[in-house]
Amino acid sequence: MVRRTLGDTAYGVFIAELVNNCVRDVPSGLAIDMNLLMQMCRAEPKSAQVALQWFAQDLTKLLGGQPVEAASGDVQNVRLLVASIYLGYCGAREHVVTPPEIEWIVEAYPVVLAAVDFVLADQQRRRGDTTAG
Repeated sequence: MVRRTLGDTAYGVFIAELVNNCVRDVPSGLAIDMNLLMQMCRAEPKSAQVALQWFAQDLTKLLGGQPVEAASGDVQNVRLLVASIYLGYCGAREHVVTPPEIEWIVEAYPVVLAAVDFVLADQQRRRGDTTAG
């Protein structure tokens, strides 16, 4: 039997490229290059779907039933990745609502939309935008 590692799979390569090329350390935590992430989602939609599912499952486990707002430390980074992959995928597919092909992921992992809501609200707070939301 041959054991496969994450790096042996297409979605493993997608995740590695996401982390290596799209994620930057900034003083406040992590920042995501959304333009590059959208390009990746457009080029490899199936890998983006699997990565979203993988990180959503991880976030659900790490939160242990707590709301996404309770995330701290490295769990905040996973929350940001989940939200970013979802938003990048929707942008790449030119959808303003959940595309049909990932509806099952959103339904199976409610943390996805909760993470998106949190991250978007956090971005508005950081910009001082109190009119949206």
